[in-house]
Amino acid sequence: MLLENQVPLFVLLNLFQLTKQPNESRDFVSMVGDFVSKKGLGLGSIEIDSEGCYGMMHILSLVHGHWAPPNWRKIPQQDKRLKAGCKRIVCATKLRQAGVKLRSAVEGGGRQTFLNVQFKDGTLFIPTMEAEDSMESLLRNLIAYEQLRPRNQPSYVTYYMTLMDCLIDTRADVELLCQCGIISNHLGEDETVATLFKRLGNQVVVHHGYFTYSDVFEKVNKHCGKKWYRWVAKLRHDYFTSPWALLSLLAAFLLLPLTFIQTLYSGLSYYK
Repeated sequence: MLLENQVPLFVLLNLFQLTKQPNESRDFVSMVGDFVSKKGLGLGSIEIDSEGCYGMMHILSLVHGHWAPPNWRKIPQQDKRLKAGCKRIVCATKLRQAGVKLRSAVEGGGRQTFLNVQFKDGTLFIPTMEAEDSMESLLRNLIAYEQLRPRNQPSYVTYYMTLMDCLIDTRADVELLCQCGIISNHLGEDETVATLFKRLGNQVVVHHGYFTYSDVFEKVNKHCGKKWYRWVAKLRHDYFTSPWALLSLLAAFLLLPLTFIQTLYSGLSYYK
């Protein structure tokens, strides 16, 4: 999967056909799919259609094309551009303070991709990814491949790295994303995962002309700008995280009218 080790795909296909055994039923592209599934960021087995390799330069290009967001080709070209004024989103812990819920996206049917991120009804859905030893190498080489492409070509993995870099500032953010099921940490310490994404973003140029998550960022920032959601989130965090905090809140609401009634009766008895 190293970018510098890539051999033209048509050469590999021809070599495979020359060395293929008579009783061998599997084709080269399916073997690539099985290999990458073992490094597949926790999304299980992937299937690459043999016809889908047409026009691909090498194996890394083939894998990159497979993980493209499934609805990308359906979006008109003019709608793929970053909307003016779109800002980066804040980290995961601050999003929770602003009333944004973080959930693992369970995609029903069809092909899964770790790039398919959505924001609906105040909830940011992100497919689960496995943080493991092989992940950094795979992402780094996919990002390096995107850096060599023309600017008018979408850089899905670079944008995903940008998203995760926004969400992760400290180990507390990683801990929260693990609790939400968005990250499955096989690297040990949460700080290791935080450092990993910081390293992935070093010296990487993000071409914002085509940004996959522009709509997501815009909706999240609009949601965070409403004070009502922050107040509700603070109330939930302060008083609904434990039964004792909830009981104290209920006791306060109960004592308030009782105190008012007591004061009222005291005043009426005074005038009598």
